Amino acid sequence: MCEPATLTMTALSVASSAAQAGASYQQGKAYNKAIGQEMENQNEADAFNYRNMLNSLADSARIEQADREARSRQARRELSQLRAMGVEANALGDSFEKLQMDTMQRAGYDMETIEANAEANRGQMYTSIQASRLESNQRFASLSSKATTGTNPFYTGLTIAAAGGQGYAQGKSIS
Repeated sequence: MCEPATLTMTALSVASSAAQAGASYQQGKAYNKAIGQEMENQNEADAFNYRNMLNSLADSARIEQADREARSRQARRELSQLRAMGVEANALGDSFEKLQMDTMQRAGYDMETIEANAEANRGQMYTSIQASRLESNQRFASLSSKATTGTNPFYTGLTIAAAGGQGYAQGKSIS
């Protein structure tokens, strides 16, 4: 039979540990719920940012197309003006062809510049999207690692059993 001191120490240890484990369980549950809500909010914010970046990318493509069309119209206007001046001056010879070639070459350079700028803009957008995804994944991993073990019933049971064993040993040492 166990002595009263041993039984008392064991009972006190088990009761104290059970109360502590119960509080820890409730606290862990509330903490995990808060982390889950924070993760959900962050996912919504990330999805919103991602959609905005994709919309910006689409806007960039539309702007590039509009710039190309505007430059093409300008080149056609310049060629029309050159032809009109050449016809009026009766100077549709070699120098007129050089002027036409110069106009076409400048338009080609402008188109290349528009394309290079658009490509650089797309590269920056893709880099931004990748950085946003990486940051989101890191946040998710960080929040996931904060989830507590206090909500695990097995862990709680082991804590109570260990406290009972410690109480029993303390009671034995007293008697």
